[in-house]
Amino acid sequence: MGPSGTSRLQVGACRLGLSGSGRIVGGNDARPGSWPWQVSVRSWVSGKYHFCGGTLMDRQWVVTAAHCVDSGRKPYLTFGEFDRFRYESTEQTVFAEEIFIHPGYNDSLLTNDIAVIKLTSPVTYTAYVYPVCLPDASTEAEVGTVCTVTGWGAQQEGSTTTSRLLQANVPIINNTECSEKYARLTEQGEGVHSIHPQSMVCAGYPEGGVDACQGDSGGPLVCKSSTGAHWLQGVVSWGHGCARADAPGVYARVPSLADWIRETMETNS
Repeated sequence: MGPSGTSRLQVGACRLGLSGSGRIVGGNDARPGSWPWQVSVRSWVSGKYHFCGGTLMDRQWVVTAAHCVDSGRKPYLTFGEFDRFRYESTEQTVFAEEIFIHPGYNDSLLTNDIAVIKLTSPVTYTAYVYPVCLPDASTEAEVGTVCTVTGWGAQQEGSTTTSRLLQANVPIINNTECSEKYARLTEQGEGVHSIHPQSMVCAGYPEGGVDACQGDSGGPLVCKSSTGAHWLQGVVSWGHGCARADAPGVYARVPSLADWIRETMETNS
């Protein structure tokens, strides 16, 4: 699935990641270099800490969640990293030059929760730093497709972020089913957001146990095509706690937002 051609920016000049099991909540490490598009988005002014994930789309462009960068402060970004608490020779660090937030983003509803970051200088592609594939607007992973979410987020609800990159395999679920689950939580007084199918997609298991968590926001949900390429299907946005039963993870729906991503990168390159 995904586009057969590439743009002037060579979005889609992407390669395979490495398969793996493991979970972000209570799970196992990814392998170094297995997800070369994974980005650590960090604060320069507050102890240089990791606060969100991101996804490399092109040498000078990263996609993340709008709620990660809507403060107006420009972060710096680290690429090719596995263990955040140890310097690795595979790392590249670049500052953000400009942040573009989707014009339809609503910070109360978390609709269109996506942003594009332009880097001050391009990264160098290596075995550890390489872009993911960006789908066409018409490309959508089918319900039931098992995709992978990655990040340095907490391994259980309420805990701190991890040092090593983790991964979780989660199935795409029907948006109607997801909407009903969150509507029930609202009725129970849980104060959660509503599902907006045009800009959100859900993934997870009915029984919970596997999910993204705090610190994973902005990171990638990628699905593997029949050709072995990985396509960005979602950006970690929000959820009700972490890995709770009947509360799947909610992601910005990238296929619906891909045209805006492409146009933003093309116009501002």
